[in-house]
Amino acid sequence: MVEFYCKYCGEMRPSAIALAPNLCSQHPDGHRKGNHSLYEGPLDGEYICLYCGLKATTLKGLVRLRCRLHPDGFTKGFHVPYEGSKKKQYVCKYCGISKSDFKGLVLMPCHKHPNGFCKGNHSPAR
Repeated sequence: MVEFYCKYCGEMRPSAIALAPNLCSQHPDGHRKGNHSLYEGPLDGEYICLYCGLKATTLKGLVRLRCRLHPDGFTKGFHVPYEGSKKKQYVCKYCGISKSDFKGLVLMPCHKHPNGFCKGNHSPAR
């Protein structure tokens, strides 16, 4: 059976049609202020936060926690899952630097970040 997950709250439904039109409790715009959004990453039992590199064994376990490195501020948002595949080298989409460790990449400031010189961390390309 194929399962479909919301990338904001980790809720699972048997089809994308059953998931998408429903309101999400952890939508970035606020509690139930937007619909679920389909998680398009791998379903392999290891989920990584896009902002801080935290790993979890379930998608719901990751997205239910607040992220200390969220772009909105310290714990002002939830972890967001990285939706790319696992790689030997992760490349920053802004400056092109590569690291073999996902967490090692996302925890370093990026000199070509869109917010300005070192005003944000590296962001991995999918």
